[in-house]
Amino acid sequence: MASEAHSSPGAWQQSLAAVRSLIGRDLRVFVNPAALEAPIQHATGKGERKEAESDEFYELTPEDYARLVSKKREERFLKTAKIRDAEAAARRSKFAKATLRVQFPDSIIVEADFSPLDLVLELVTMLEKLLLKPEIPFHLYTTPPKQILKDYNVTMYDAGLVPGALVYLSYNNDFQGPYLKEIVLASQHSDEESKDQVLAPPAGSPPRVASPEETRPSSQQTVPLGKGSKPRPKWLKLGK
Repeated sequence: MASEAHSSPGAWQQSLAAVRSLIGRDLRVFVNPAALEAPIQHATGKGERKEAESDEFYELTPEDYARLVSKKREERFLKTAKIRDAEAAARRSKFAKATLRVQFPDSIIVEADFSPLDLVLELVTMLEKLLLKPEIPFHLYTTPPKQILKDYNVTMYDAGLVPGALVYLSYNNDFQGPYLKEIVLASQHSDEESKDQVLAPPAGSPPRVASPEETRPSSQQTVPLGKGSKPRPKWLKLGK
């Protein structure tokens, strides 16, 4: 189908225009070759970096530490809802769009851009317009770990789909397809373009960041204390 579309550029452009008119946004359609892997990182922007503890922290007595934790807990609960909402809005504003890919059981992928504030329902509505048989029940999920998108009334940001994500579409029965309308398949990119698309993560996706487990020193590794370094108190070591 892709090769036929590219042998007639005019027909392919017409297919793209027809799909755009159908769903009200640009859509990119390509195939995910089984031999290729396309790790896609997505971030919600909710995470806060944990700051390193100072030397003074290790000099605290258990009583001081308990008071410090209690004070910080109180401060956290004293934050008004207005302040929390303002902070969340500031984090959301860092992302201009959410580039979402949806992979079907036959490895065909559709990609479109959404606003981080769009509801997940917007994605579902778009897919229903693209499907050949939208009346057949389906569900969406991300992985790993597998998480089914159950609430369609949350924003893309709150669903963890910002700035980009690969979402899988699966049917609740053994429906074998075809899955997409002919006009959608006619707008598919060529095999070579599909390969390039799959290898490249969605626009706006952040680079992979090492997990805490990867950066944490091994428990068997001995880290020498630098000159002038203060050893940790026994009470803190016992708590590990």
